[in-house]
Amino acid sequence: MDFIKYQILILIAVFLIGDCKSSSSGNDYLAALVGDSTASPVVTSFDPVKVNPSISYSNVTYPSSIVTIKGRNFSYVTSENIVTFNNLPATVQASTNTELIVKVPDGIPQGIMKVMKPGGTCSSLDQKSGYNCSGKNYYVDCYAGIGSPYGEEVTLEVGKVNKVTYSKTTGKAFKVELLPGTRSFTFICPNYMNYVYFSNTCSPTAAENAVNPQWSLQGGYTMQFVIVTGSGECSISIY
Repeated sequence: MDFIKYQILILIAVFLIGDCKSSSSGNDYLAALVGDSTASPVVTSFDPVKVNPSISYSNVTYPSSIVTIKGRNFSYVTSENIVTFNNLPATVQASTNTELIVKVPDGIPQGIMKVMKPGGTCSSLDQKSGYNCSGKNYYVDCYAGIGSPYGEEVTLEVGKVNKVTYSKTTGKAFKVELLPGTRSFTFICPNYMNYVYFSNTCSPTAAENAVNPQWSLQGGYTMQFVIVTGSGECSISIY
């Protein structure tokens, strides 16, 4: 009788060990599937890196960029992923543990995109890491946001007179890297001109039938603008 009891105890022990291994394997599989919910999120890449908020231009409203963020330790629960652009909250449209689909918020200048879990903060000096937080730089491209209607932008230089030739009545797009401080623009063209320039948050300023206009702007960003005018040579001075 004791021998039979001993055999039964051995069988029970084998069953329990097997069940524990099965449970452990199941837990390992589940952890691999959903990721480590306690680990800090890590952003490895996002696309596009150049984004735009919504833009109202020429009686059309162009939508904000949709960004795909890739990494690890994100949450399947969409509301548990906190994404900001320059500290402005973005809308997380979909999420897995390795990918987020996010709509860029309005009114953003270029800065740092952060992914956080509730209570997270990027406390490092560069604001890109910390407790439950990971960040990367992004850039704002207003001209691409309106569909780049006049093709590739012409890069201008500060501190000189830039000469631009129009072979016919058309539009040209320009960009110039402005250091912080007040910057002045002076335009001299043989014809009337229509123009639009964008602030660092893609807010447009436009005018029609302008004659040799002058602008005074605060720098510190990549300024983009469009000029539509007739054939001839224009001078664009930036100081």
